[in-house]
Amino acid sequence: LSVVGSIKATIRKAGGIPFLLSVFEFSTFVPAIENCLGTLLSLAETQENRFAVAQAGAINLLIKLLESEHPNVVEKAAGVMWNLSHEETVQHSVRQLGGLKPIINLLSSDSPLIRFNAVGALPLLTEQSDNVHECVELGAITPLVYLLATETNVLVLQNAAQSLGNIAEGCQQYQQAIAEAHGLKRLVDVITVWAAKMDGQIDDDIFAKQTQANSQELLAKCCFAVWLICQKHEANQLIFAESGGLQAIIGLLAPGSEETLLELAGGATCALCESNDRNKERFREEGGLEPLIALLVHDNDAVKLNSAKALCHLAENEENRKIIRELGGLEELVHLLSH
Repeated sequence: LSVVGSIKATIRKAGGIPFLLSVFEFSTFVPAIENCLGTLLSLAETQENRFAVAQAGAINLLIKLLESEHPNVVEKAAGVMWNLSHEETVQHSVRQLGGLKPIINLLSSDSPLIRFNAVGALPLLTEQSDNVHECVELGAITPLVYLLATETNVLVLQNAAQSLGNIAEGCQQYQQAIAEAHGLKRLVDVITVWAAKMDGQIDDDIFAKQTQANSQELLAKCCFAVWLICQKHEANQLIFAESGGLQAIIGLLAPGSEETLLELAGGATCALCESNDRNKERFREEGGLEPLIALLVHDNDAVKLNSAKALCHLAENEENRKIIRELGGLEELVHLLSH
């Protein structure tokens, strides 16, 4: 019944949430615990219920269940934690109650479903800077990079990439730590493999279209991660380029890519080429100027803006400036500025 939208609120208003939580405190009957977790998983799909579940003391109980000897209990507890972590108050509570450590430990679980739920919570939990610091201290970077190297599930890869981007944002120490864990090389590999898969997909049915959308979202989140890991970090800019990353990013600047992917690929290009003379040359040598200029007339303003910013960085190189002018890029940039 809890999967029915109207009933979710009814259960909360009738005081059902504390009763569900009492099972975790007073019962050792595993099927009952699993059933209550399944119900909470559904209930926690709405914001009102997430607040109610958290306020009823669920976080501490769920953290204990994350260390259960029963894999199904751990899987469902991690899933509930993922849903609850959409709320900022929960994100702080998980840290304050010691929940980050067991979640990070679950990234290395033998169970694919446990890993799926654990890494699903991390992009939300790493929205808070205090959580980021603790996650790094607890060693989250290494298992996240390992997931990029070993996982084939597109949603797991999306969440691992986004988490690494969140961790890197605005902190050179963490940017460097991700690079030292070979995170940039793993991102190049993921982009290369999934861009090739996307090119080979035929979107003639609903499943194929959904797969294509998931692939594009993964590539967009990889670009997001590259952007934040390499921003204002010269060593990382060079590591990514020397790993074949510029060629991989350029391949995403295609008309068939979705708007979010194009926007983030443009942002990654900015981060990779800003104040980096060698990467400006490499970008030209890899044939990146032409597709970037073509995006100046894209329908989406964010795509045009990031493409223009990237070209401004690239135009600091004399040879690039000449080619941009010859390809009509200068006129398009002036046109954008005039509007």
